[in-house]
Amino acid sequence: MKEIARSYVWWPNIDRDIEQTVRLCASCQQTRHLPAVAPLMPWVWHSSSWHRIHIDFAQKNGHDFLIVIDAYAKWPEIFHMSSTTANATITVLQDLFSRYGIPYQLVSDNGLQFTSEEFQWFLKVNGVKHVRVAPYHAASNGAAERMVQSFKRALSSSKSSVRSLQQRIDSFLLTYRTTTHATTGRTPASLFLGRELRTRLSLLRPDVERKVVNMQSNQKLHHDKQTQLREFYAGEDVLVKDFRCKETWWLATVAERTAPKS
Repeated sequence: MKEIARSYVWWPNIDRDIEQTVRLCASCQQTRHLPAVAPLMPWVWHSSSWHRIHIDFAQKNGHDFLIVIDAYAKWPEIFHMSSTTANATITVLQDLFSRYGIPYQLVSDNGLQFTSEEFQWFLKVNGVKHVRVAPYHAASNGAAERMVQSFKRALSSSKSSVRSLQQRIDSFLLTYRTTTHATTGRTPASLFLGRELRTRLSLLRPDVERKVVNMQSNQKLHHDKQTQLREFYAGEDVLVKDFRCKETWWLATVAERTAPKS
């Protein structure tokens, strides 16, 4: 409209007047583009794991999966679901809560299972604050959305594998949990568990435990060679250290041998 108007006519505040005309036009409003995306508002990053968790459902190749991710450590949990009802979701969360404790916040979209009275009551009695993102704005639950996309790509890339679906899920989880995260600069395992997980790739690194054992063995062998058992018998002349004086040795004679080293 502006381009056409400018090519024929002009008056003061022409752009503003055309914009106002469009705002008052019902047909124009019904076909307008989406407004500009709001400025990015990052979630608060808490300094401990399992303070806030993000959850979402993913569907791939006819299968449903519940995705749960810890906002602090980026630690993922993925469950193959035979049902996506509120009751089935609660059962999975109860299992997670029994292992990791009850979080302070849970972020989800507005799926029917998350907005149901049963689910709301479950969170309320456990003292969990439920944060629901704005409808049709999945980016607000970005942590879960990114995990959903990463997981779907992993399933697609492993679809030719002879492994079972659960084995492919487990493989993805182990890889993700032991890979340095771009946001934190740490692996999810190190932040969530306080230690790194051992993988097959760990075999490429020196085994610290084996190295220490070998060093101790070599030290003992060297010590044994340097300190061979000495034999003393009654009547032999020896020097005896006098511990009352720092550098005094006294000439003495072995009176009696009571044991191999006594």
